[in-house]
Amino acid sequence: MATLNFDGANGNYGDGFLQAGSWILEDGILRITGSAPSGDARILWESASNGSLTLRILDPKTSPSYAAIFFRATDLNNGFHFLNRAQDNRLRLIKVIDGVTQSPDLLDITPAGIGGASPRTLGVELDGDTIRCFQNGTQVGGDITDTFNQNATLHGIRTGSADYDFDYITIPDPAVAATKSITFDLHQDLVGVSGVNFLISPTPLGDSITSGALDTSSSTVTIDLDAFPSVAAGETLMLIATDKQAANDDADIIAWSSATVTEA
Repeated sequence: MATLNFDGANGNYGDGFLQAGSWILEDGILRITGSAPSGDARILWESASNGSLTLRILDPKTSPSYAAIFFRATDLNNGFHFLNRAQDNRLRLIKVIDGVTQSPDLLDITPAGIGGASPRTLGVELDGDTIRCFQNGTQVGGDITDTFNQNATLHGIRTGSADYDFDYITIPDPAVAATKSITFDLHQDLVGVSGVNFLISPTPLGDSITSGALDTSSSTVTIDLDAFPSVAAGETLMLIATDKQAANDDADIIAWSSATVTEA
């Protein structure tokens, strides 16, 4: 999980991937300054489509406006909003498409026991098409199923008022693309030899997947295979390497090795 705790220097805040409204840092909190724009102030960061989000709100001053976790967004006008109104602790989960709130709300509940000016923590869990909403660690409402923007990876905050002070937000770490590679053992007679070329082929021997000059400075060599989508993790490949430069070179070395493609 990535935690944004807003401990930077006081002043204008512009580190969102997308944002609307005037956001500022002030003594370790994030808030807006001035009036919220049409559709409320919004700020989004790049993240991952699945995982947990939490938003800590300090001193909402019994605001009649809403503050929200804005999640699974593709831009500032498309995504979900888990809204909380401090005035009466009303909680709503809404879906917004092209700037228009869809009807009916996916969740509309007003839990008792949280005072209008009390700090509170909103939470959302995303697991495929399942959405769960939380306040102060307790799930509110049941599991909600919705496939809209299921693979969207922008998450953040929405607020309609400068009354809300945001202490921190946690978002899922951005997904890291898998990396395919293969590591071959080199024959001892090739280690340290210059002018060695190679080709990599499926097993049994077939069309060359890639070829070129070979780094023989170590007893193993690792080849990056991300550029070859047809090669799959778990596939066995063969390395053929030689320092042969001419057909009549009788002092050449030809060696081969096999290994399995891995994905990290």
